[in-house]
Amino acid sequence: MKIIQSFWSKPSTLNLSSRSNGGWAERKYQLMAYSLSCLQLRRFYDQVELVTDELGSQLFAALDLPYTKVVLALDALNEYDADLWSLAKVHTFCNQREPFLHVDHDVFIFEKLHAALEHAPLVMQNKMLMPPECNLMLLDMMAGFAFVPTCFSDHAQSDEDFISVFNPGVSGGSDVEFLEAYAREVFAFVNNNLHIIDAHLPYLERDLMMSSGTNKIDIMNAIIESYIFTCFTGKHNRNVACVLDDASYNTFPQAQFIGQRGSNAYVHPIFGFKKNMTVCAQLEYKLRKHHPDHYFKIIDILEELDTIQL
Repeated sequence: MKIIQSFWSKPSTLNLSSRSNGGWAERKYQLMAYSLSCLQLRRFYDQVELVTDELGSQLFAALDLPYTKVVLALDALNEYDADLWSLAKVHTFCNQREPFLHVDHDVFIFEKLHAALEHAPLVMQNKMLMPPECNLMLLDMMAGFAFVPTCFSDHAQSDEDFISVFNPGVSGGSDVEFLEAYAREVFAFVNNNLHIIDAHLPYLERDLMMSSGTNKIDIMNAIIESYIFTCFTGKHNRNVACVLDDASYNTFPQAQFIGQRGSNAYVHPIFGFKKNMTVCAQLEYKLRKHHPDHYFKIIDILEELDTIQL
């Protein structure tokens, strides 16, 4: 099964975006994360592809990462607001014709993923809980949006409940037709409500320096990439294999930090943990330890990379 990573440059070009610096505390940690994620994947997988846009291809060419293929497909998203960063992953799903696993750039593996995942029809990282604010936003959407997927109403809950959704740190599977159908559902939702979404995005709360928790921009994207997937698979009674077990259901603390003792085989700093300086220091340590050539390359050309306006 091939591995895919996607990078849409537009969310990184705007300082107001919740994905400025890829969500990391500083530019150098963004570049180190992209490098460590790709390099660790290539240690265990022969086929690791990058789906990006023209500007993104310049960045990754400068980083000299060992992707086996680079596909320029995400310039097609430039009509969308940069705060809709989750669309890059969903758009990538639309163009797959063979089994795949999409791995986020802030996911770091230190051993190969379980072999059973390579044969599962649908794969996600794990189940997680979204805060009650997610329900409030969903209720607003159901009341005011022009088009709402029918599966939304099937999963509607009270505004005081936490919502269980799949976290797509790793996502994909062998049933590419179903994954493409899910992607079409997402774009139908977004495109039919784009005028409403564009009008509301500037007013959504965001805290660019938060150390934990979520803001409303994150919740909007979680609805797009996680909630719709959860509803869509529930509507069609589809089973989803998970990378992490039920012990990781909510906070999954073992996946928060990049342990210096190398005990964590799978790491995904979620929400605002990419701005936690302990996490950033551990990231830098891991890249320097396992891939010193790439570490020192980033240090040497950091100023040069700043000319690529991401």
